[in-house]
Amino acid sequence: MSKPKRHHYLPQFYLEGFSYDGRLVVFDEPRNRVRVESSLNTAVRGHYYSFVDATGSKVAEVESDLARIESRAKPVFQALSARQALSLQERYYLAVFLGFLACRTPAFERSINETITGRAEVVLRKNLEQPNADELFGTPPAELTALLDSGQFALETHPNDRISQMIDRAPELGKDFFVSDWTVLHTDERNAFVTSDSPFAIVYPDPVPEDAGFQRYGIASPEVITSFPLSSRECLLMAGARGTLTHSPATKGQVRRINLATVVEAEGLVVARDEAHLRSLVRRGGLGPGRQRPRLSVEEFPHPSGDPARSILATGRKRGSRE
Repeated sequence: MSKPKRHHYLPQFYLEGFSYDGRLVVFDEPRNRVRVESSLNTAVRGHYYSFVDATGSKVAEVESDLARIESRAKPVFQALSARQALSLQERYYLAVFLGFLACRTPAFERSINETITGRAEVVLRKNLEQPNADELFGTPPAELTALLDSGQFALETHPNDRISQMIDRAPELGKDFFVSDWTVLHTDERNAFVTSDSPFAIVYPDPVPEDAGFQRYGIASPEVITSFPLSSRECLLMAGARGTLTHSPATKGQVRRINLATVVEAEGLVVARDEAHLRSLVRRGGLGPGRQRPRLSVEEFPHPSGDPARSILATGRKRGSRE
């Protein structure tokens, strides 16, 4: 049995929900151009989920597992599009799919790399402050400090570690998605919603009187909302923790805000049905080469005792990095 070599970090069936006559309109941010292509050739990398074993061979079982997760989730997409109620099993299948999708993209990989880079930089700077720094490093401390100050210092995780972290983190995210309140927004416009290679975005509710609630979003509390475009006609909103499911018509304002949040969150690709619509969103989002800033920052919080060994390194989303 042949092993799959081309691994989609956005599943083909998912991309087809944003296609027109089997074609996708894709904005490639690093190349700063729009192209039309099939789902087969979009968001794909060779052996992206293949472990490298002790002999150096690539093992593709994880890709096969992801394919099974996708096959179970696909009918749930169809059920939500038809405004059907979901069984707990169907909700579970979709939650698992979403948990893994959030951890299988290049955006997730960059977050890992920025985390290990940030932590390493904090440790290096602390050691460079030591009186015996000359003895600790084979490179003159001044050169290392200059490298850190230049912003060019970067570490990359091994593919095996990236895949392991995906497997470890996805189930926890899936649990959070499973218990969330779900609202599916529907629209009759065929090209209403777009997606990206980092399709989860944060959407804030409109300011409304405190006694008005947030019924327009199908959410009972004024917290931030995670959006996930299901197709060009449907979008899933998630917040809260009651495990509810509602369906609601999408307003034009909601579509605009969700699309802009989706576009700004993109790692490098934005996908849509309509080229003019896509180009408009790209302009509004300010996309182009050099736009990306770090997704995460690592900060050191010294222990009150003053013991440097007990300092805390905290990783958090970089403020303003994707707005």
